Amino acid sequence: MNDIEMQKLIENVVGRCIGELKLQDMLKENKKNAFQKTEQLLYNYCDFKDVIKQKRTMIADLQKYGLPKKSKSITSFSGDEGMREIKTEQEQIDEYIESIENSMRLTIRCVSVIDAALGSVGNDPYYQVLVMRYFRKINLEDIAEYYGKDVSTISRNKNRLVNQIKIKIFPDESINEIMHQ
Repeated sequence: MNDIEMQKLIENVVGRCIGELKLQDMLKENKKNAFQKTEQLLYNYCDFKDVIKQKRTMIADLQKYGLPKKSKSITSFSGDEGMREIKTEQEQIDEYIESIENSMRLTIRCVSVIDAALGSVGNDPYYQVLVMRYFRKINLEDIAEYYGKDVSTISRNKNRLVNQIKIKIFPDESINEIMHQ
C-alpha cells in the first residue's frame, strides 16, 4: 500500500470514527478545525480504549453466560407472531456479538490511527506533555511546574505536537486550512 492509499484509508477510518461518535452522541456537530478535532480525539483516547475493553468483556460474557434473561410478561399479546422468524438463543447471541464487533472494529481502527500519529512524535522531549494533558487531564500550570518550565513553553510545545499529529490524522483538512487562511 503506497502513502496515498494509506492516507485515504486513514482519512476514511477517522471520518467513520467521527461519524460513529456523532451517532452515539459522544461528539457534537459543530465546525471545528483540524487542531480542535485532534485535541478532542486525544481527550477521548482513553475512553475509546475503555469502550473497546467493555465491548470485549460484553462479548466474553455473552459467550460464557448467553443472553441476559428477561422476565416473562403476565399478559400475552396476539399479533403477527406466526409471521416472525424465531431464532435460537445461539443465533441471537451470534447476531448480538457481530453487532458489537462491528461497532468495536471502527473504534479499534480509530485508536490505531491515533496510536500511529502519537508514535510519530513519541521521541519528542515534550511528548509526556500530551500524555499528562490529554490522558491524565493535568492542567498546564501543573505540567509546567513538573517540567520546571514556563506555562507558555509547555503550551507552545503541546500545540506544536498537536499540530504535527493533526497533519497525520487530518492531512487534507490541514492543507485546506493553510491554503484558506
